[in-house]
Amino acid sequence: MLACSIGGPLLRVDAEVVIGKAWGPTRIQLCNPDGSPLDLSGCSLSCAVMSGDTVIAAVDVTVFDADNGLIDILLPEGQSALLAGYRLAFDWGLEITDAQGRKVQAWIGKMRAIRGVPRD
Repeated sequence: MLACSIGGPLLRVDAEVVIGKAWGPTRIQLCNPDGSPLDLSGCSLSCAVMSGDTVIAAVDVTVFDADNGLIDILLPEGQSALLAGYRLAFDWGLEITDAQGRKVQAWIGKMRAIRGVPRD
């Protein structure tokens, strides 16, 4: 399980995926700057892979345990296949919208898409 702090310096999360293969699910704990779990009650989360301002693929985000800031992220097979027609390095990030409509960027990073090696 990964953990990241929200509210401090913007976290950079880099990832590598195989084009056409699912990536995840990966469980992540979102935390406050003091290390306590971020309460996600009433929050919505969105995560996308981007090329400039264009969304190339959607990353599924599921709140596993709102009280303890636990989420699962998954780039489904069909979404990772969409990366094939573009360059092989993309921006991606997670945005949280709280119950009052305030938006916070939880992380940004690079997602590197690689072509799988065919098996015999």
